[in-house]
Amino acid sequence: MLFEGGYVEGAIKLLEAAQRHSGSPRGSTPIDRRLKHYQSLLRKINDGLSKYKQHNFPDAHETFSQLLSHTLVESRPNLRALILSYRAAASVGLQKANPAMTDCNNALKLRPSFLKARVVRARALLSMGKTEEAICDLSYARKAFPCTVIKQEYDRAQSWHEQKVKQEKILQEKNRKKAEDENRRLQQHRRKMENDRKERELQYERAKRERERKARQREREEWSRNQRRKAEEEERKREEQARQRRRRSSARGNTSHRGAHDNSRRSNRVPIRRKKELTHYQVLGVESTAADKIIKKAYRKLALKYHPDKNKSSEAEEMFKKVRLQT
Repeated sequence: MLFEGGYVEGAIKLLEAAQRHSGSPRGSTPIDRRLKHYQSLLRKINDGLSKYKQHNFPDAHETFSQLLSHTLVESRPNLRALILSYRAAASVGLQKANPAMTDCNNALKLRPSFLKARVVRARALLSMGKTEEAICDLSYARKAFPCTVIKQEYDRAQSWHEQKVKQEKILQEKNRKKAEDENRRLQQHRRKMENDRKERELQYERAKRERERKARQREREEWSRNQRRKAEEEERKREEQARQRRRRSSARGNTSHRGAHDNSRRSNRVPIRRKKELTHYQVLGVESTAADKIIKKAYRKLALKYHPDKNKSSEAEEMFKKVRLQT
């Protein structure tokens, strides 16, 4: 029963006591043969444990792997669970957490109440960073068997868990600050882009108004030049007509009396006043210092008033042409 339960040393001591009390010569009974098998198995187990204590984890892992194929171990679940837990501890020493977890789970399937397998699995979970699950296993083992080793393992797992939680909080705080900084930079960039866009639009509108103002100014100057040119042409025509009249009168051979009479008639004539040409400001009815907005408003008002489609009078067409020349 002791060997079936995995207590190899207790089984050997019991067999040695039975051999002493049997009185039979050594090597002649089944007890002696069984004792030899148990002692051979115990030596291999102690050899693997000594290698583990010396931190020779590869050789210890190899020794326990060989023991699992032993005939006495294969047929006894409790003993097999013990060897699996030893091999899992060696795997933890080799920093192979996944094989250690597999051996511990297999050991607990064979022996659900095996505390050693739970402790070794907790170590494997700690090496994987799963502190909460490790604390759960160690808490179960601590309640079942409150010894110093399990308490130390439990305290170590608690300390690691607290450090992990603290580091996670620090990391979360860093990530939060980083996200806030990134969001702040993004908002600043968006505001800058929006301000730049508004500034470009404002500059475009200013340039557009300036172009329109210059275009209107050029049109007004062109209109003024045209008006002056027309006035000069009319003046030349009148002078030419006057010269032609003087030639005709001299060619007819007018007498001096008649010339004097004509001169007296000319002197009695009322001088004809030539109509002064209106400037574009006077045509529109605005001051010369008026803003572009007021000039536009006056132009629209007169254009609507004298448009041929709305005003059928004879003077409307001529006035509409004058108004059009102001723009």
